Amino acid sequence: MVVVYVCPRCERIYKQRKYCIHHDPPIKCTTIELGHSHPPQSSYSIERCSACNGTGVGLYGNRCPGCRGTGEVKVPNPPRRCSACNGTGINAYGSPHQACHGTGWAGGRPL
Repeated sequence: MVVVYVCPRCERIYKQRKYCIHHDPPIKCTTIELGHSHPPQSSYSIERCSACNGTGVGLYGNRCPGCRGTGEVKVPNPPRRCSACNGTGINAYGSPHQACHGTGWAGGRPL
């Protein structure tokens, strides 16, 4: 079994260091044991695009900018709706919301 340490902020991986020195003050790393028999959980899930409701069609009949026409987006686990646009994926001007890339999900990305 191998033990590694991962910084929760910048995701740097260390073999022996328990604190990430790239931050002021240093941040305590998360301990991860490698070599278990069970598979690791996926860090992303596939969700329906909130901007087009999974249709792939945008507001004006063109390709949806949130999912690029696929109707699905890749979202970090656990999935959370974007709090800035209330999960719509559209800003007040009718354009794709910058923080969620038009997906309506926090950290969402097109496939």
